[in-house]
Amino acid sequence: MRKVLLSAMLAVAVAVPASAHAQANEERAAVQAVITALANSIHTNALTYAAGAPFLGVVATTACWIPARRAGRGDPMRALRTE
Repeated sequence: MRKVLLSAMLAVAVAVPASAHAQANEERAAVQAVITALANSIHTNALTYAAGAPFLGVVATTACWIPARRAGRGDPMRALRTE
C-alpha cells in the first residue's frame, strides 16, 4: 500500500506544478503532451488539475485500502496452510 500511495503522490507532485508552469507560461507543447497522454479527456486549465489530483489520491488510497483491510481480517495460519 505504501508503494502505491508513494507513486500516486509522486505523480501528483510532478503533474500539478508542471501543469501550473505550463499554464502560466503558455507552453502549449507541454499542455498538448499532457492532453495526448490523458486521451483528450480533460481541459487544460489549472482548476481541473487541482480538482483531479485529490480525486486520484482518494481513488489510489481506496484501491489499496480495501484489499489490505480484507487481507488483514483473515487468519494468517489458515492462509499459509491453503498455499
